[in-house]
Amino acid sequence: MFYIALLFLILLVAAALVMLIQNFAILLSSVHLTFFSWHLPGIPVFLLFFFGAFLGGLLLYIFSTRSVRHDAREIKRLNARVKELCAQIEELEKLQMRSPSGALSTNFAPPAVPVPVFSPSGALGPSGPLGQRQTVQPPQPAQPPQPKQPKWRQDSNWLK
Repeated sequence: MFYIALLFLILLVAAALVMLIQNFAILLSSVHLTFFSWHLPGIPVFLLFFFGAFLGGLLLYIFSTRSVRHDAREIKRLNARVKELCAQIEELEKLQMRSPSGALSTNFAPPAVPVPVFSPSGALGPSGPLGQRQTVQPPQPAQPPQPKQPKWRQDSNWLK
């Protein structure tokens, strides 16, 4: 819509300039205008051009002000939405960290209770095929991931 209005404004200015250049000799002469049945006194052509340019500038100002206010309201609404979404993300991250049903944290270690293993010989009980007790070792707790250093810091000569 903006580009259509801008194109229309450029065409109007171009047409006004062509008329001004072609009628330069009669710029200060007076013209008598009639509006319906109302007869206006003699008005110089220069003032008519000046009045038309003034009205065009006024209309441009009105439409641009309206557009700026609309954009400011939309930006304010979008900023409020961004803040709302950031708050939801933080809340969900906190909830995920506290929730026992969520993903396990990286330093979680299962209890060290011996778990009986099924023996392939078909013997029931906690003993294995050689009568030895078989247990499954619990996995070692995972190390928390280390933050990656920037490439310029990975180089050991960056301080020298």
